[in-house]
Amino acid sequence: MLLLQDVPGSQWISAAIYDNTMIAKNIGYGGIDVQNTAGTTVLNNQIIGTGSFGVGIFDGTCAAVVANNVRAFTADPTLAQVVLDGNLIFGIPDTSDSTVFCKTHSDTVMNLGTNDQVIGCTESSGAVDVRRLRVQSGVKAHRKMPAHGINR
Repeated sequence: MLLLQDVPGSQWISAAIYDNTMIAKNIGYGGIDVQNTAGTTVLNNQIIGTGSFGVGIFDGTCAAVVANNVRAFTADPTLAQVVLDGNLIFGIPDTSDSTVFCKTHSDTVMNLGTNDQVIGCTESSGAVDVRRLRVQSGVKAHRKMPAHGINR
């Protein structure tokens, strides 16, 4: 697993994650997990195995997720191979103004963000318990979380 995380609300990290191979074996989080960043690019990575999601962008802005090979990654059935977060649990912005270009049309994307574009993908609308997703992605609560999950 690769985790990039900045302090919630600051979004100073701007990184490029490219040409990697991630092998996951029943992990309870994502292969590439990007949190609280601005302008991050996730490009041409291969993610194999099983876990919550292959690539996750949480509370980021202006991210580009491009041509990642997630065909051999099985995501949690309530999520997708690529997840763009969009819940204001911590009082910080949703993932916004980000773009996902899928390598194949069968790649699944759950877009819960704001003003995001998803191109050449199968959009997932599966219900997700946000509390569970946050725990799986490794995000720790800085404020009290709501007592109920948010389903979209």
